[in-house]
Amino acid sequence: MRQAVELLVEVDWDKHYTLAFRVFRERAELEFLCFNFDEANEMFQLLLTKATSNVDKALVYNIMIRLESSQDNYAEVISLGFQTCVTTAGANISRSYLRHLASMLAK
Repeated sequence: MRQAVELLVEVDWDKHYTLAFRVFRERAELEFLCFNFDEANEMFQLLLTKATSNVDKALVYNIMIRLESSQDNYAEVISLGFQTCVTTAGANISRSYLRHLASMLAK
């Protein structure tokens, strides 16, 4: 998978969006599953910036949520859930409310 990403580093996302998105998404998920969290998060952020639709952004957030929940990071799961709502549906949720929810979960 790393070789596939290396081949696509210079790819024109506008011309080869579906292929690039799929390969980078798979790599991000694999990096997370291999405990390479920093690299996975970099890939997820790249995917969120390159995503051309709210559906693709929601797909990335969905993967991030599932992976974080598998690690029992519930505060992050809630934060990502709200980010998904804000990013894809335009919901207006304050950051202080998110911090409040995260602190409640941490207790």
